[in-house]
Amino acid sequence: MNQRRTVEPIRKQRTIFYRSPQDAERPVEFYMHMFPEDVSLGIMPIGGRTKRPDFKISITPANKQAQAIIAAGLGREHHRHSLAEAVCEVFETVSANLCFADRFMYEIAYLEERETQSPVGFELVWINQSQLVEKGGQIFQRVVPDVAKEENVSEMILLPKEDIIEFRPPAGFEKTLRDVRTHLSRLDKLHLPELALRATKENIPYDFKAHDRSMKLALVEAVRPIGWNARGTYNDCVTSYYWIRLMLTFEKFKIELRHAMLAAINDALKRIGQKLGFEAQIEISGLPMRVDVTDALRKLELGEVPFTEVMKAFEFR
Repeated sequence: MNQRRTVEPIRKQRTIFYRSPQDAERPVEFYMHMFPEDVSLGIMPIGGRTKRPDFKISITPANKQAQAIIAAGLGREHHRHSLAEAVCEVFETVSANLCFADRFMYEIAYLEERETQSPVGFELVWINQSQLVEKGGQIFQRVVPDVAKEENVSEMILLPKEDIIEFRPPAGFEKTLRDVRTHLSRLDKLHLPELALRATKENIPYDFKAHDRSMKLALVEAVRPIGWNARGTYNDCVTSYYWIRLMLTFEKFKIELRHAMLAAINDALKRIGQKLGFEAQIEISGLPMRVDVTDALRKLELGEVPFTEVMKAFEFR
């Protein structure tokens, strides 16, 4: 665990990063651009900075050396000295990607001293989901022949489970999130300007206001299980009471997602610590909890606080 070294460590990883022809870029979409962005920006304080007085990210038991290793392993180059920034950055990345797929995975790549080949740290390496194959309970990365030949590796690289961090949506939200993703993608294909232009050119009777309202109502139904407010897109179609209930549903989703991601990271830290010689778990305090959602719903239903005050308990800034 000695971080004072004169020789730059080497990174030992199994995955090969490359983009195959089938790895097409995601199409430019409206809702499916905003939704992951809003989830990622609302999951943790941006950069680990917030006006919430009790917010804190720490490790237990306290260990400055282990904390430095964890911050360096989780963070990018400019965040490697701040545990809070590194953790918030990982949460933002993972939460956004879980809006697009049922899982998101990293390989834990260990850093070894060149001379002694002893592990001194780790880094997270993103794994392209389209290149993963599961056989007999094991996970492999499939490498196209040309790349495998160039890199001098097998076309099927075994990825030991102990070197993988797998993130999934929180229990109870897997199907919900998948359905929201599907419905938003469908709505993204219904472009109002294009339909209006076609109706004008072909002299088709067309009521923009009626169409716009029906699209907003469809959007409300699509996001209702998650509670995303689509940045106010459908505000004129719902009551203030219902809008706040949706917002509280969204807060509950983010809280559950945060708990699920923290559990996955701490599970990985147990394995990492065994190799690097430390025991440490990340603790996050001072952020909204499940009980805060329950309390807010109670106050809302009983009319104990004005609508404008209900959501203040969930503000990061």
